[in-house]
Amino acid sequence: MAILFRSNSLTPAVHMATQADVRRIALALPGTAEADNDFAFGVLHKGKSKGLVWSWKERVVPKIGVRQLREVLTEGWRCQAPAALVKEFDGGAR
Repeated sequence: MAILFRSNSLTPAVHMATQADVRRIALALPGTAEADNDFAFGVLHKGKSKGLVWSWKERVVPKIGVRQLREVLTEGWRCQAPAALVKEFDGGAR
C-alpha cells in the first residue's frame, strides 16, 4: 500500500474509503450479495439475507480509511454469517 503524505506535514494521509471500496470489500466476503435496488449488502443465513452494509439516503462523506473499513465490514460479516461459513473463511481456525 502506498503511503501518502500531506504536503505540509510528515504525517501520513489516509486514503478515505469510497463506495467502490465498500463494494469490493463486502463482495470479497463469502456468501455476500449486493441488493438489486439499493446500495446494500447482506449474507444469507438460514435462507434470509442478513444486512451487513447499507447506506442512508443522504450524502455523507466517508471518514474511514480503507484498512479500517475492511476490519469493520469483516467483523460485521462475522456477526451475520452462518458459523460454518465463518469457520470456512478462517480456514477452520476459529
